[in-house]
Amino acid sequence: MRSFVSLAFLAFALAPVALSAPARIISVGGGNTELVCALGACDKLVAVDTSSVYPETLKPLQTIRYSRTLSTEAILAQKPDLIIVDEDAGPPNVIEKLESMKIPMVKVTAGATVDDTKKRIKDIAAALGEVKKGEKLSADFDASLERLTKFQKDVNKKRVMFIYARGGKHLMVAGENTATSTLIKLMGGINAIQGIEGFKPLTAEAVAAAKPDIILMTKSGAESLGGTDAIFNLPGMKITPAAAKKNILLDDDLRLLTIGPRTAEVIEAMHARLEA
Repeated sequence: MRSFVSLAFLAFALAPVALSAPARIISVGGGNTELVCALGACDKLVAVDTSSVYPETLKPLQTIRYSRTLSTEAILAQKPDLIIVDEDAGPPNVIEKLESMKIPMVKVTAGATVDDTKKRIKDIAAALGEVKKGEKLSADFDASLERLTKFQKDVNKKRVMFIYARGGKHLMVAGENTATSTLIKLMGGINAIQGIEGFKPLTAEAVAAAKPDIILMTKSGAESLGGTDAIFNLPGMKITPAAAKKNILLDDDLRLLTIGPRTAEVIEAMHARLEA
């Protein structure tokens, strides 16, 4: 009998212990925060960075600056039991300080592809203790993108150029290996900026060589330039097919700069303009 009890106690002692789910989460990166909420943990958030603007329920939360200018003091004041950040969040000394304090932290690769997004869903779901919800969200994401395959079969593909603007002195175009490049391909277009990786400064020569049929921009970017009319006065723009037809697509920053659960919705809303 004693032997049986001892074995039973040993089995209990060696059984895996489920860790309690995080209750005070700080999420850095708009795409990460959107996924936290999609996984049902929006009510566990205590603070977010300034890029985390969706869903609307985030508005009352404390903000902790931009993802690359984080403050140790602002983060610690929220007493988080989980911090979710992009790999490029910083400054480095802040991240190192938080890690040295043994606060649970998940560094997520934002990435630029569909597969990157699926990995991000998996990583965040695991950190939240919501693996099953993560699997469902990933499956739903796949299913939503399946609806877009018909767009990619179009023969008459339009050349789309994405411009990132924060005023007239900060203008960038998106090359390959960017989320916006993936978005353009999913909607059945061709990224007009070829031969470069990431974001590069906009030049008259680059715009003229790109010959875009359509300009893609964030609403806030267009507003920072003074509206859509000002966009077609940018260097090199007047001689483009896009300027001739005043073809421009605008949407929210997060929807254009991140591949996520709403990507299919964005593309379906925009695709009709590619065929116009």
